[in-house]
Amino acid sequence: MKLLSLIVICILFYLNITINEVEGHHRNCILLAKDIYDSATKELSVAKDRQMLVVTNIPYTIRHRQECAVIVEELSRLTGASQSKGNLIILQDSPTRPPFVYLYYPHRDKAIYIELDKEVKSIKTRYPKQKIRTLLSKEDHFEDLKRERAFKGNEYRLIMITSLWTKGLINNDIINAVRLHNHYCPGVTSGYHIGNFILDNLPLSEGQGYVFIALPMWCKDDALQVMLDISPGKRSMYAIPLKDSEKACLKEEAKDIAGIVFRYNRVAKEGDWVVLSYEWDKVIKDAGASDSMRSLTNAVKLTHYMMSARDIYKKYVAIIKTAKFNPNETPEDYIGIGINTLEKLGLYKEGCK
Repeated sequence: MKLLSLIVICILFYLNITINEVEGHHRNCILLAKDIYDSATKELSVAKDRQMLVVTNIPYTIRHRQECAVIVEELSRLTGASQSKGNLIILQDSPTRPPFVYLYYPHRDKAIYIELDKEVKSIKTRYPKQKIRTLLSKEDHFEDLKRERAFKGNEYRLIMITSLWTKGLINNDIINAVRLHNHYCPGVTSGYHIGNFILDNLPLSEGQGYVFIALPMWCKDDALQVMLDISPGKRSMYAIPLKDSEKACLKEEAKDIAGIVFRYNRVAKEGDWVVLSYEWDKVIKDAGASDSMRSLTNAVKLTHYMMSARDIYKKYVAIIKTAKFNPNETPEDYIGIGINTLEKLGLYKEGCK
């Protein structure tokens, strides 16, 4: 009996220490958030402001310190930024990358990049950079930011987000897509166009769901995942690469193929499929941009144009071909080992294999 009592006492003592340690880590993370905020407001010369843009990857880069996810919640409280307001953007990221917080203050046109050590115990580096928008309007300065690695290799995604946010061109669909894709780019925006086309022109009937074949694959597919609630894990999204030799076999009307959307009822085993195209060349020409996606200046210019109107997608997304399913046919009959999806859809030139 004494031994049992001793064991219970030891267990309770250990649990008490563990709980105290967790609570201590939690408090330390809250203090770290305050340190981040104090550093930012000092560098940006601002008191509390409700219009700050906050971008971070913290929830995805601190797997071993999950209690520090509270940093995001605390920063939201301190800055007034929130996901519902569109000025708190949390980027999915590799767990091997450093945790960071980026804050942009539009009234003074200043930004600061704060990186944390991997143990999430202290601020590691600070990279303040002034007049971000002014620099964005000047191509030579714009590319300088990349070369200088002003934000430790995060220049593309942080400047793209800042530039579009300052112009009010980021909405909830874009924020959700950017969160999954971990950066904003013209490719994600093309997915936003295609998603709007599908939702506006290809509504579901009762019992139906969307299934999408990404063919070819590009950044658009992450936007479609969040807009249409589709994913490989739910058997509602599949991805097929397109080789140059296969592109050469496409019929002329299919040269701008973007994917195939199925509207399918898995209980009734019926529905239809629609092959969609996206005219990248026309988008680039209309935007007055170049086809260089590596240029930050070009990417911003192109994305600004692509987000200039909600219905602009009508100029670039089109239906190539549509048909109903044969009896008992499923979307999976169009993909898989040994199946040439393009040939089955009738999009290959004669003689091509």
